Amino acid sequence: MDWTIPCKEATALMVAREDRELALGERAALRWHLLLCHGCQRFEGQMLTMRHALTQWRHYRHEHPDADGSAPSTGPGAAAPGHSPPGCPSGRSQ
Repeated sequence: MDWTIPCKEATALMVAREDRELALGERAALRWHLLLCHGCQRFEGQMLTMRHALTQWRHYRHEHPDADGSAPSTGPGAAAPGHSPPGCPSGRSQ
């Protein structure tokens, strides 16, 4: 495998890495590319941030007892009972 891959291939490998384990040559080429390319380093950081945020979102209901719908939110920005925020598809208005 060529050790100098273009940015387009590097980003494709970073995205593929989310779904499958990369082959040894792919991992080595990606690491080499990331050592040299600051733009792809930023993209990798953004990918990691999104992965972390999605993981937190998936586990949100398990960590916060209020999130299961048993207790309505009363904090700032909470909608009044029976009302939906603007643009909500429920059809109710505020």
